[in-house]
Amino acid sequence: MADQSLGMPAVIPFEWHQPDWWQKVAPGAGRDCVEVMGLAYSLRGARAETLLEFIQGWTFSEEDLPDRAFGSFPLKADEVESFLQSADALMPPTAAALRMTERLIALEAVMNETELALNILDVWRHCHELLPADPGHGDHCSCLMNCGRMPQGIRALDEAVEIYYEQHHDLPAPDCFGSSDESFRRSLRRLIQRSLDGLP
Repeated sequence: MADQSLGMPAVIPFEWHQPDWWQKVAPGAGRDCVEVMGLAYSLRGARAETLLEFIQGWTFSEEDLPDRAFGSFPLKADEVESFLQSADALMPPTAAALRMTERLIALEAVMNETELALNILDVWRHCHELLPADPGHGDHCSCLMNCGRMPQGIRALDEAVEIYYEQHHDLPAPDCFGSSDESFRRSLRRLIQRSLDGLP
């Protein structure tokens, strides 16, 4: 979901947490789908009910899952977490955000840079919400670029997108984020490649 605190239009798609979207842009084997589901759930980007539907509609091979995961195949939503745990697919928030960002960066050749940047930033907003607040740190930072706990590269990417949006917010989405601006998209490519610089 778009971050409404920034005034972002809700029509901007954030689809990194949807296994079926990954199958469209980067088709993979069952193990690949399990990783996507584990990362999405670790970052609370996907609900158990949504993942259950996908899991039950996918045919997993012996190479996709360890034996113990087959033994805990979920029949109900409240069994999804234990299934992902048994499949070794769950991670702490920062590790999950790092891995998901690596996966998104690998899609650079097949995705619009603006959509890619917005998905990466949405991953880190989910991560931010799950991190315990340090003393003197607010419960919520509306802008990742102002949060010292975020990687330097993520802060720089957020700042670039924020500045562009502030200057072009009167344009319809997604053009207000530079989707049709080739010059801005070229600048995003460099920032996307460096988005994990300064990882804590």
